[in-house]
Amino acid sequence: MEFPDRAKRSLKELGDEDRRRTARARCQARVELQRADRTFMGAGNDLSLGGMLLRGPLVPVGHKVNLSIDLVGQGIVCVEGEVVGHRQPANGGSLAIRFLRSPNRI
Repeated sequence: MEFPDRAKRSLKELGDEDRRRTARARCQARVELQRADRTFMGAGNDLSLGGMLLRGPLVPVGHKVNLSIDLVGQGIVCVEGEVVGHRQPANGGSLAIRFLRSPNRI
């Protein structure tokens, strides 16, 4: 499975605004992040088919994580990712996460 059609349309509508491999969409999704034996809650701010920016506890770069992304009204998307960087926006630290596999929806 993959992102709901409505979410994919929103991502495609962004077009050439961003030069990354896939378009990005601003969002406010609740995200559960699992790493080894710990679970954290965070907020997804920026979402694409290839990854996301997650505001939450800083997990070291290179660590693999499992994410459950609650797309309100669209279902929950589960995906495995890798932390590829940290960002320090004015409102707190964020994780740059690259998805390792295509997302699955439950």
